[in-house]
Amino acid sequence: MASDESSKTAWSNSDEATAHEAEKLQEERRNRKPFFYCRWVATRPYLMFFVTLMLQLLPVVITGILFGVNYDLFPTNFEQLPMELYDIPYRLRDYAYRDKDKYDNGITRSLTDSGYPTYERGLSYSFSNIELFFDADGGNILTKSNLQTMKYIEEYLVAADGYSTSFCHTKNSSLTCKDPTSLIRYFDGSFASVSPTFNDPTFSNIPGVIYEAYTNNLTKANFEYFLPKSYSITPTTASFSITRTQIAIGCSLSGNTKCLSMRDLARSWLGNTMKPRLETLLDDISQFNFYYISSNLLFYDVIQQAMKDMMFAIGIVMVYHIKYEDWTWPCCRCTKKTKGEGKGADNKTEIDQRRNSMSKVVPENVYTVQSNDTKDPSSPIKGDFVRPPARLSPIKAKELSDKSKVENGYSTSSVFPHDNDKQPMTTEEKLNSPCIPKAKQKEKKLVVFFRDHYWRFITSKWTRLGLLPVFIAAVCIFGYFASTLEPDNENLQLFQDDHHYSKAQYAQEYTMLVSTADSLVQIHVVWGLKNKDRSHCHFSSIQCGGNNVYDEDFDPNPLANQQALMTFCNRLYNMTAAEIQEYKIRTDSSTGQIEVACFTKSLDTFLQSKTADIGIGDLSLPWDYTKTMNFMNALPSHYDTSSFTTGFKDFLAIPVGYWLYNEFQKNYTADFGHYDALIGEYKNTSGFTQQLLSDSSIYYGTQFKYIAVEINTTINRKTTGYATGIPLVELWETFINDQVSKMPTGLKGGFQLTFQTWHWFYVQKSLADNAVQGIIIGVTLAFPILTLTTMNVIIGFFATMSICCTTICVIGVIPLAGWKLGLLVSLNMCIVVGLAVDYVVHLAEGYHLSLHKDRLNRTRDMLEEMATSVFSGACTTLGASCFMFFAMVQFFLQFGIFLFCTIGFSLFFSLGLFTLLMGMLGPENNTGCLKTLFAKCRNKCRKTKKTEKTETDSEITLNPSISASTISTAGSQNKLIQSQGPPYVSRVNVNGSVNNNV
Repeated sequence: MASDESSKTAWSNSDEATAHEAEKLQEERRNRKPFFYCRWVATRPYLMFFVTLMLQLLPVVITGILFGVNYDLFPTNFEQLPMELYDIPYRLRDYAYRDKDKYDNGITRSLTDSGYPTYERGLSYSFSNIELFFDADGGNILTKSNLQTMKYIEEYLVAADGYSTSFCHTKNSSLTCKDPTSLIRYFDGSFASVSPTFNDPTFSNIPGVIYEAYTNNLTKANFEYFLPKSYSITPTTASFSITRTQIAIGCSLSGNTKCLSMRDLARSWLGNTMKPRLETLLDDISQFNFYYISSNLLFYDVIQQAMKDMMFAIGIVMVYHIKYEDWTWPCCRCTKKTKGEGKGADNKTEIDQRRNSMSKVVPENVYTVQSNDTKDPSSPIKGDFVRPPARLSPIKAKELSDKSKVENGYSTSSVFPHDNDKQPMTTEEKLNSPCIPKAKQKEKKLVVFFRDHYWRFITSKWTRLGLLPVFIAAVCIFGYFASTLEPDNENLQLFQDDHHYSKAQYAQEYTMLVSTADSLVQIHVVWGLKNKDRSHCHFSSIQCGGNNVYDEDFDPNPLANQQALMTFCNRLYNMTAAEIQEYKIRTDSSTGQIEVACFTKSLDTFLQSKTADIGIGDLSLPWDYTKTMNFMNALPSHYDTSSFTTGFKDFLAIPVGYWLYNEFQKNYTADFGHYDALIGEYKNTSGFTQQLLSDSSIYYGTQFKYIAVEINTTINRKTTGYATGIPLVELWETFINDQVSKMPTGLKGGFQLTFQTWHWFYVQKSLADNAVQGIIIGVTLAFPILTLTTMNVIIGFFATMSICCTTICVIGVIPLAGWKLGLLVSLNMCIVVGLAVDYVVHLAEGYHLSLHKDRLNRTRDMLEEMATSVFSGACTTLGASCFMFFAMVQFFLQFGIFLFCTIGFSLFFSLGLFTLLMGMLGPENNTGCLKTLFAKCRNKCRKTKKTEKTETDSEITLNPSISASTISTAGSQNKLIQSQGPPYVSRVNVNGSVNNNV
């Protein structure tokens, strides 16, 4: 019992001695000369107010100037991501092909019957089309009640205001709206002319109708659109769990709202008129799962939902902060500029906790600058070296006069008034001030907890033995999961999995048998074009597409070149089944032929069919001057060859024009639909171009500007990520380069391209690579910067170790959450190191600035000074991130989870691992101090130089032949020379005599 009392007494005495020493050190710290910026703020309030105000107004002024010179400072194009890669050719090739027809003297082919509707809204605007999905969730969707409900849904939607009069897809000049593309059409008599089976409005013969549609040659190709990948159809049974309907939106052909400018008009109508009806159906339909998608409406909803999520997050955090900080409204608060929702919370909480941790009376006539920011010029770096600092702000000049002090590095008002006739308020008086409620006064207990209880716990021997394995195990487990992170092979998902858009997208790409046409990649092989020239574009501009550049060496007319094109086309058409599978080339479900549009084959077939009609012999390719002239002379009603000489070299353009215009009948053919956009011509500058004798709107004797081959593939751009896509790009690039390299001069400039897809694969890869590189660079830079900030190698090393552990664990969360390294994850990964550094750098600074010499007391000072701020700041940021869990937009949800995990692990490793290591292995005295290491190196260098100088002088002293004149050149003063021999000093006088003194 006596021993227990004596130990308690000893411990109490030890605590009192430690507290007394701490007070003494704090007194010494407070009496230090403040940081120069804080002195300027306190002594020159008006000047500093003006300077800081000007610094904050400067960005506004610069922004105004940039707007004044029409600089696109804030582009508002939400449809195009500012992610352009020009160091690879695919973006510039894509842009070049889009603008391939923007050249002078171009030929535009027009037909009497173009094959396209000429009546209003006769074309469908696929970007706005609405696709409806009916999902029985594993059951059979083909029941009578389900089909009746599907029919009701279609009728309810097409009855929306404005649909039939302004937006429906019409089927004739009477502007009668087309019925939705649906299974119902096979029952309501729409296809009764094909088979009488397709007339069952009461749904009494469902298996028979479905089987007929599935097997009839006239309907089976289109019927595949409604089938999922898993189905069962027999003459007596028909079963599948999901199907779809499409409601087409018409494309205006006249007025001010033509197809190209109808997008915004259709989007407004979809969002304001059609969406409420769709939302009603989502709530009311219960017998099966109903969901829908429209690309145009999706874009509309993304913007709307993003704004809602942002407003929700900002609003709830503002309420959260006001509730937390409502006590400060009657008083003037710290005016430090916040840096965002979570980070601003950290700064405010840090100020409050530092204020509450003051423990001494503020001396009179001394600047009470208590901030750690003021004790070392390097300390303002803190955690902000990863984020843009926002440390200057306008300060109320009047309140910085006699009745104001600068406390903790921040301006505070006269809520704690004092003047020169009274003693300043103590911390206890400040804490009891009516401006600070009881809840704030109780927060001092958190300081006591970290300074005493947590310090004893974390520095205990048993704690070290127990917690170190926990930290190591956590890093190893999450490190393992981080090693399993894979690249994402799917496209960008904007909404959460349970959103109807996400369900519809998944059904489109993974459930249904036939993917939508706009999801499949088309490859074009082009001759005559070069990459766009963007040399005049600003590097940050995404609107500048560059100038068109055409291949001046392009010439398909020589016999060898025609033969090379024919060989290339034959190579494509004759690919083996294995090659078709390898290159992902699509085949026609009806004919089994690959879907390739290579003009030489179709042209040659057409010419051979006309050989007998023309009567001049074989018309098959290739053509030369003789065959061309014979052909034109055989058709004198069309051609005048009197001006054609042997200088005419554009042989191939003559049969191409005859073929595309279908013997100049100017009616639409399938070949015209395929190849009109793939062959560009312009009027020959050599004078051979003439108007056709039979039709002055048609020109012959033209010259090719470009030709292209079109290849349909099974590559789905929405479900193919860069890990799978880039090998396909390289496969096609190698194949085309190999084929082009074999071609003669004039065709050497051919290349392959796609619309956006190839470029997007590389953008995805670049984002993933940059995210990883950013983490590596951030961690690599963290060590030297933290070392310079704390001026200690050991502290910097342990702080960097904490950041590495946090980063490993956050990356390990990604595969645990079921995510892969895609676009959104790559963007979120960029913030990990920047957030992970924040808390550990505060603790490292606290350890560095402690005036104690031993590690235990320095760890205690660190916890007393910084732990409360770190913990409270982390709690506010964690709380702010939780509100993002309710966001519907996938990016905001992932960002909230990333933020929560990063802050959580950062707090775990900073207050846990870093504090434990500081208490166990932290530097004592000047160990690891850069100043000490620098001083040692400097002294060593000086000692080395001094030793070299001494050795040189000793040699001079010991030389008996030294002359007086030689010695006198060193000056008139005497020199003491340490001999290398016995321990005596020789004094050499200026006259050359030597006096030896032992």
